[in-house]
Amino acid sequence: MKKLFYISFLLIVNCSLLIVNCYSQPSITWQRTYEDGENFHNIGFDICYSTPNTYFVIGNRDSYPLNQSQIIRIDDYGDTLWNHINTSTQNQPRSCVYTGNGTCVIVGWGNNSRTKIDSTGAVVWYIPYDTMEAELFDVIRKPDETIISCGSALDPVNGYVIKFNSQGNKIWDKFYNSG
Repeated sequence: MKKLFYISFLLIVNCSLLIVNCYSQPSITWQRTYEDGENFHNIGFDICYSTPNTYFVIGNRDSYPLNQSQIIRIDDYGDTLWNHINTSTQNQPRSCVYTGNGTCVIVGWGNNSRTKIDSTGAVVWYIPYDTMEAELFDVIRKPDETIISCGSALDPVNGYVIKFNSQGNKIWDKFYNSG
C-alpha cells in the first residue's frame, strides 16, 4: 500500500512539473528603451521585418502641440541603426508591413494616411486620405503585392477597410456600419 501511495505521489509531482514547464515563459534575450535625448514621450506601436537581421519599429513622439511619427531601424540585438522623426507626413503610425527590397508601408491615424519608406527611412510616397478621415490600426501584404488595411472611420464612426497597390493608390475601400 505504501509503494502504491509512493508511486502515485511521484507520478503527480512529475506531471505537475511537466505542466509547469509547458507553461513557463521563454527567457528574454534583450530588452531596450529607445530615447531621443529630448525628454519627449515616445511610444512604439509596431515592429516589422526589414532586411536580414534588421527591423523597423514605428511609433510616435508626443511633442506638444504636434505628434510626430518616429521610425527606428534596429538589428537583431536591438542596436539602433538609425532613428528618424518625420514631421512632413502628419501621420501617427500604428502598424507596418515589410513590402520587399528593404521597404516598409506604414498606416496610422491622421488623414487616413499611408506612407512607404525605404531602407534609409526616406519617404518613397505619402498618400493622405482618399475618402474621409480614418484611423488605420492594422496592415497586411497579400501575395499579389497589394496591401489591405483596416480601422475605423471617424465621422460617423464605422468599420473601415482599404485596399491599395504597391504605389499606395487606392483600389477600393469599404465602410461597415455597426447596426
